[in-house]
Amino acid sequence: MVIQVVRAVFFILLIAISVIGLLVLLPLVKEGASREDIPLLLGGVAIYVVLGMVWWLLVGRALPKAALAWVLLLLPCLANLVLAGALLLAQIEGERLARAISIESYQEEPIFWPGFDEPVGLRVVVGLNHPSGVEALLTGPEIRMGPAVDVPDEDLSSAHTWSGGYFKAEQAGRAEDGPLTLLKSVGFQRLYENPDAARPSERWLAERRFPPGEESRFVYHLFPGHLDYLVSEDKVCLTSRTVGLPACEAGEEADQGCVVAGRRSGQAPTYHQGVDLSVLWAGFGGHDMVIDLGGTLTEVLRRESRLQGDPDLWSAIQKRLEPAGLEEAGYAICPPGDDSHSAARVCYCRGGS
Repeated sequence: MVIQVVRAVFFILLIAISVIGLLVLLPLVKEGASREDIPLLLGGVAIYVVLGMVWWLLVGRALPKAALAWVLLLLPCLANLVLAGALLLAQIEGERLARAISIESYQEEPIFWPGFDEPVGLRVVVGLNHPSGVEALLTGPEIRMGPAVDVPDEDLSSAHTWSGGYFKAEQAGRAEDGPLTLLKSVGFQRLYENPDAARPSERWLAERRFPPGEESRFVYHLFPGHLDYLVSEDKVCLTSRTVGLPACEAGEEADQGCVVAGRRSGQAPTYHQGVDLSVLWAGFGGHDMVIDLGGTLTEVLRRESRLQGDPDLWSAIQKRLEPAGLEEAGYAICPPGDDSHSAARVCYCRGGS
């Protein structure tokens, strides 16, 4: 009698565990799982196997009686295995593509704006040779003048500075003297349209999808990383962490074109560390696939970029689009209004209007 009660209670427990196991997977399937979830998924498989063995022992090692509970456990067990397998295959595929993709051509030219006698950024054209049918979104490169860092694939997305700002040293496991400057595509911008955008939402993004075929050409407009929003050549918005922005005085609000307390950076940027260029550049695909191309592009830049070994030119480009450089070129803080200042940024307009 006791064993029957134990079997009944344990069977109900198996039903509950199976249902909960499937429900737990729904957010991972809907929102996307990451490779960090693989140990958890495989651990779940191990738990289901152990529970199945315990049930088999409880029913006196009778296969027909054990089969019913095994069917219940099989569904979440297979779901865990399938998802873990997809993540593992995506990881392997990303590493394969990183080795298979090569840079066949590289060109760069300075970007000049009215009011500036010297360049404010770089237009970079990268020609890639890659396997056909790559399903991934290729981010814009982030170039810094500093030593190369080995960022694990699983950290590349969080190490990327998607909007305005400086190199995320904390994500790369390095302690910097100050925020390290970047050249990168502006995260929010209206000046450069993506002519190959497959969807309206990608029209203004720096990210690009791999086209069909085995050759592709990617064009990037790279500016100092502290540019947060680029409306046009006549209106640029800087992240509130940019050195030299005015602090809000008593009674002033951020939408008037100043930085509120707590938003200002306590450190001036570090413009360069050494004279070598280094790059973060990666593609991201389904099931947390990562294609790390940073090392490949770093080699090309150190060989072909006009900025390599020239920290003075690098620093000058950065400073031209800081507040003092903008004011020298005839810009002033924009008047308040739509599509302008916020707590995260301060905008400068040519002529102040």
